[in-house]
Amino acid sequence: MDERIRKLWLEAESQPEFHVSGDAEGVFRKPRVYEDVPSFMEVPVARGPDDLQGADVVFVGFPWEMGQQLDSTTFAETGPRPPDPDAVIARSGAYLAPGYIRKYSAHYALAISGGYYPEEGEDFRLAHYLKIMDYGDVEVKLWDVEESTRRAVERVSHIVKAGAIPLVFGGDHSTPYPIVKGISDNSEGKIGVINFDGHYDIGLSGSLNAGNAFGKIMENCKAEPENLVIIGIKGGAYNTPLMHKVTKEIGASVFTLMDIERMGMEAVVERAIEIASQGTDKVYVSLDTDSLDPVNFPAQKYPDPYGITFWEIRMALRMLSRRANLCGFDLVCMGPTYDHKGVGALTACRFYIELLKGLALRKAKITG
Repeated sequence: MDERIRKLWLEAESQPEFHVSGDAEGVFRKPRVYEDVPSFMEVPVARGPDDLQGADVVFVGFPWEMGQQLDSTTFAETGPRPPDPDAVIARSGAYLAPGYIRKYSAHYALAISGGYYPEEGEDFRLAHYLKIMDYGDVEVKLWDVEESTRRAVERVSHIVKAGAIPLVFGGDHSTPYPIVKGISDNSEGKIGVINFDGHYDIGLSGSLNAGNAFGKIMENCKAEPENLVIIGIKGGAYNTPLMHKVTKEIGASVFTLMDIERMGMEAVVERAIEIASQGTDKVYVSLDTDSLDPVNFPAQKYPDPYGITFWEIRMALRMLSRRANLCGFDLVCMGPTYDHKGVGALTACRFYIELLKGLALRKAKITG
C-alpha cells in the first residue's frame, strides 16, 4: 500500500470526533429504552418531558395492536395474542415492531460516524444538523383502546410542545390517530395527511381500530378530507366498491397501484404534496407496510404480492421530507415474526433514516 494512502487511512481511524468512549472499565454501554432494547440508532434517551428540550426529532413507539385475528372475519378482544409464524390470514405481532426495529438500528448507530451519508454530500452527517432523541414506548394498557390512546396522545403532546417532530414505530394502523391528535391539539393550523396503504381505513363507527383511524382523524383533528391522500390502494378482501365510493365522495384523493405504475411514483407524490398542502400548515405521513410488495418487505401483517417497491417508497419519503412541511410520521402493521433474517427491519430503519436526512437538509437550508 502506498505510504501516503496508509497515512490517510490511519489518520481517519484515529479521529475521535464521533467515537464514543467506554465507561471506567472500557465497556461501552448503549443507551437503552428498556431491558435489552437500545434506543433507535443509539441516540440519547428521554425519560421525561424535560429531557426533550432542544430536540429536533423524537422517536417513540406505540406497541398497540387491537385484537387477535382468529380467522378472516373474527377478532378476539381478550386473552393472549401470540404471533403465529405459520399464519396465512390471521397474523398478529405488530406490537413487537418498536423493539425489533430499534435492535436492528444498531447498524446505523450515530456514535460511530455521526450519521455519515456521503450520498448527501462529502461531509454530510445527521449529527451536524439534528438533535435526535428516543422517548421510549407508550405504555399501553392491553385491550383498553381508550386508555392506550389517551397515553399516546399525552406522550406525543410532550414531543410537540418541546418543538420536535415525532417519528413513530407502530403498532397496527390505529397508530396515526393518537399521533395526529397530539399534534393537532398542540399546534396551530390545519394538517394534511398522506397515507401509503393498501386499504382505505376511513371508517367512523365504533372504538378506534386499524380500519377507522383516518376517519377519526378527519372527525376529531384539524384535518379535512380534501387534504387526505391515500397512495397504494389495490384489490382484495378488505376493500369494497362502497369504500372507494365513500372515499371519493368525501373529497379524499386516491392513487391506486395502477396509478403509480401509469404515472410513476415521483408524479404521484408531487400531486400528493400539492393536495395535502393546499390550505394547510403541515403534512403528516403514515406508511402501512401492507402497501409494500412483500418481496421487498416480508415483515407484514397483511402481505399481498404486487405492491409498492422499496425504491418507490424511498423516493417518496425523500421527496416528502425535503419538500413538505413534515410534522410527523409512522410506520405500522409490521410483523417481525414474519421477517426474513432482518431484511424488513433494516429496510424500515432506512425509511426512517431517509426522513432524517431530508429533515436535516431542510433545517440546514432554513438555518444556513
